[in-house]
Order: sequence, then C-alpha cells, then structure tokens
Amino acid sequence: MKDNLITRRGDRWWVSRMEGTTMKIFVGEYKSYEDAVIAHKVAVKHAQQKSKWNKKHDAKLKAKINEAIRASKEKKNI
Repeated sequence: MKDNLITRRGDRWWVSRMEGTTMKIFVGEYKSYEDAVIAHKVAVKHAQQKSKWNKKHDAKLKAKINEAIRASKEKKNI
C-alpha cells in the first residue's frame, strides 16, 4: 500500500485507492486510522473484482461492436 493513500486531514482520515498506475480515486473520509485501513483494504479488493469483471465482459462488447459494424455494412450493400 502506498503511504499517501491514507492521509490525515485534521481529525479525519482520507482514504484513496489507485486505479491503474496513475489515477488516484477518493474512497472516503473516516474518523479513525483503523477504519481507514479497513476501508482501503475493502476498496482495493472491490477494484480487483471490478477489473476482473471488466476483462471478462470486454470480449462480449467487442463481439457486439463487430456484429453491429458487419450488420451496418450489409445494410448499406442492399
């Protein structure tokens, strides 16, 4: 975990997570450091699950796009 993903702002802890290598996503604001650590762990796990889901469904999207392109070209040829 990067040190700058849980930061103290006054009496609150701000939590972020990374998406990819460059995008920092704000997760939330928490009253204690312990809550912030838990929130960060859950956010990272959720992001990993979301990434797996996206990869799984990207192939379906590509197939639908290719089908729409093929259908459009067939319609123009009629």
